[in-house]
Amino acid sequence: MGEYSNQGISNYYNQESQHGSYQYQTLDALVSTFLMVYVGENKIISKANRQDVFFFGRRALQEMNYDVLRSKKTLEFELDNRMYVPMPHDYVNHTNVFYTDSAGIKHPLFPARDTQNPFRPKTKDLNVNAQDLDEWWETMKYYNIFQETEYNGLEGEDSKTLEAFQATPSHEDQVADFNYNDGHSEFALGQRYGLDPEHAQINGSYFFDYANGHIYFSSGLVGSTIVLDYITDGLADDGDALIPKLAEEAFYKCVAYSIVSTGANYSPATIQQLKKERFAELRKAKIRLSNYKTQELTQVMRGKSKWIK
Repeated sequence: MGEYSNQGISNYYNQESQHGSYQYQTLDALVSTFLMVYVGENKIISKANRQDVFFFGRRALQEMNYDVLRSKKTLEFELDNRMYVPMPHDYVNHTNVFYTDSAGIKHPLFPARDTQNPFRPKTKDLNVNAQDLDEWWETMKYYNIFQETEYNGLEGEDSKTLEAFQATPSHEDQVADFNYNDGHSEFALGQRYGLDPEHAQINGSYFFDYANGHIYFSSGLVGSTIVLDYITDGLADDGDALIPKLAEEAFYKCVAYSIVSTGANYSPATIQQLKKERFAELRKAKIRLSNYKTQELTQVMRGKSKWIK
């Protein structure tokens, strides 16, 4: 973000949007630096235009956001009676979903992998014959679920699977339901033998409907504050196109390798060299950004030998 003068320091503390900005570099600044340092006569890359460097810089930013850079995207919302929210506009993947209690402490929610929101076509009132059945299946095949358009009069109904999931009063009731174990409870009534630990919790559950871009939650969470931690590619908003200074060298190596590996005038030895350097710098950046603290690790390890009763 540049060096701070006395005036710059004053602006920094008086503008909340500037807080924490010194730890980042903008994509434009990194592209300009790369062109100045890595491109030119007697350098590894003899020639490259700004458009190419900017393209590979955007790709490097995307890839680094997926598994190297810190996840800094968090969304909080209160769940209403609809029991679902749309995915964020820049959503790529999620890391955690929580609800927060009255003390502001986060409690993890667990994915309900055994349910979904399937499309339920509304069948026509047809005479049952071969021709009608062929027409029904043909219209269903051309239904575009992503655009929610209808063809040849085919209509959709609400999913019964989704209705049943949302109608469950609370996840605690699901835990008590014998349908959520493997049947061994019939041989040991009154015990929790055979219960799937995935369902042995009362925090609540959720699932992602990727086809329609929704996140559905169990009904016991209505009125709760939900926190979604998710991953983006860093390009959806201009302010997100930032690279931490701890990963700056990794960014340069990613761009350099991309340019050389797609060029026609570079030797295999140069390509392999930059590939190894890119791997090493990405690994170094990931370790740096992991930000492990000895004191925090010691505190966590103090509970390592606790007896579980």
